[in-house]
Amino acid sequence: MCQGKGEYYLDNLQLTIKGKENAPTLVNGTFEDLDSGLSAFMSLNKEDSVALAKEQNQENNHILRLIVNGGSTAIGSNNKVGKQVEANGVNLYYETYGEGEPLLLLHGADMSIASFSSIIPILAKHYKIIALDTRGHGQSTEDGKKLTYELYAEDVNAFLDDLGLKAVNVLGWSDGGNTALILAMDYPDKVNCLAAMSAVLYNDNTAVDTKINKTLKKQIKELESRTQNEREEFSLRVKKSLRSEPNISPSSLSKVSCPTLIMAGEHDYVKEAHTRLIAENIPDATLNIVDGAGHNAPAEIPQRFSEMVINFFKERTEFS
Repeated sequence: MCQGKGEYYLDNLQLTIKGKENAPTLVNGTFEDLDSGLSAFMSLNKEDSVALAKEQNQENNHILRLIVNGGSTAIGSNNKVGKQVEANGVNLYYETYGEGEPLLLLHGADMSIASFSSIIPILAKHYKIIALDTRGHGQSTEDGKKLTYELYAEDVNAFLDDLGLKAVNVLGWSDGGNTALILAMDYPDKVNCLAAMSAVLYNDNTAVDTKINKTLKKQIKELESRTQNEREEFSLRVKKSLRSEPNISPSSLSKVSCPTLIMAGEHDYVKEAHTRLIAENIPDATLNIVDGAGHNAPAEIPQRFSEMVINFFKERTEFS
C-alpha cells in the first residue's frame, strides 16, 4: 500500500471480500495487541523499518509506523527500471518492462503507472512495456500550463521522439484513453495499434453517469474550502479539468487510421451508448463491452483484460 520513499502511518486495517457478508478478521488489524508482533510485514526491504507507535493525543491507540528508506521495486516507483526524460518542457517519468514490440501505457486522472500493476506482468511477457506518468502525476513534473488532453498528447509525442520511437502500440485507460484517441488523431504516424478503455469524447450526462460529476463537484468544493498542499493543489486542477475536458467531436475520430479496440465495462460509469458512439465514428474499430466488469476492468479482471488486448494487437499485426 505504500510506494516510494517516505514515512507512513496505518491503522484499523480491514479486509472485505466482494459477495461475502462475513469477512475474515485480520489478526491485530487495529495494532492494539502489543504481543502479537509484526511478523506479517515480511516484504520490507532491509533498509526499511516498521514499528508500533502511539497516536498523538490518543494514549491507548496504537498505529503502525512504516519508514521506507530503501529503493522500491514496486511498479510506479521502481528505481531499478524507472527513468526520466525532458519532453515538452517537463520531466516525464517512465518505467520499462519486458522485451519485444513497444506498448505504451497511459493511465487515468489522478493516477500513475502504479494503476497498471496488475496487468504489466502479463503484458510484459509479450511486449516491451513503456509505462508513462502523465505530467504532474506520479513522478512526472508539470509547469503550470492549463491541463488539456491535447497537451497530454503533445507530451506523449515529444516523449516518443526523445526515446527515438517512431511508432508504438498504445493502451489508454480512462483519461489515458482520451489522450490515446487524440494522439492517434493528431500524430497518426506514432500509433501502430490502439486500445482505449473507458474513454470519453466529452463530459455530459449522455457520456458519464451523473453520480461521477456530483462526486467531482463535492471533491472540488472540499479541496477549495481549505489550504491545499502542492499535491492537492494539482489534484484540484485535474478535477476541474475533468469537468470541462475533453472536447472531441465524434466526426473528428475519422482521422484515426490505425486498428482500434474500444472497450468499456458492462457496469462502467462511462455510458454504453457513448462508448458505442466512439467505436462507430472510428473507421473499422472493434467494440468490446466487457461482461461483468466496471470502469476498473484492468484491475478487476487483469488476466482476461490483458488477453483481450494482446489478442487484438496480435491479430491486427499479423493481418497487416
